[in-house]
Amino acid sequence: MSIFRRSNTIDIIDELGYIELNKKNASLFFQLIAIIYEKKSIFITTNKPFVQWGQVFGDNTVATAIIDRLLHLLIRFLLTEKVFV
Repeated sequence: MSIFRRSNTIDIIDELGYIELNKKNASLFFQLIAIIYEKKSIFITTNKPFVQWGQVFGDNTVATAIIDRLLHLLIRFLLTEKVFV
């Protein structure tokens, strides 16, 4: 299950794509990103590449709009090694 944590400086969205969203929830997620993307830091973890986000959100247009906002001021950390704790 995805976890959403809030603080005054950063929003953390953990395991985006673990559960696919229906169109209503995808729209709500887009609204959330649109509200906070230039105001706070957003930290997202996912094992899904951007090309699969249309599947995650059930709508390529919504996925593209979300990616557009995230890429606007993006610092991307891509971890390619498997880490087991």
